[in-house]
Amino acid sequence: MARDGQLVGWYVNLEEPWRESPFGFDTTDHLLDVWIDPDRSWRWKDEDELAEAVEIGLFTPAKADAIRAEGERAIERIQAWSTPFDEGWETWRPNPDWPLPQLPNDWDRR
Repeated sequence: MARDGQLVGWYVNLEEPWRESPFGFDTTDHLLDVWIDPDRSWRWKDEDELAEAVEIGLFTPAKADAIRAEGERAIERIQAWSTPFDEGWETWRPNPDWPLPQLPNDWDRR
């Protein structure tokens, strides 16, 4: 959202499923992402980062192909304008009466 509350777009962050950890949740970012403009056009984001990750051995070429395939499944949803894109999230606003969450003092030692 922009500061004035207008939708600037959607962002699909490709990553491993979240796993519980002693500190909350862990995941591994897959570097490649999809950006969707309000007019529903889309583009890949950070293709160069995924290519570099393969080049240095962070991901195998097969894993990079699987990451891109997962992104393509998201793109199919974008093009069909199906869930979650068709659910009205662009007009959702948090209740202004909600307090900001507070972290416990020992959040980093649990």
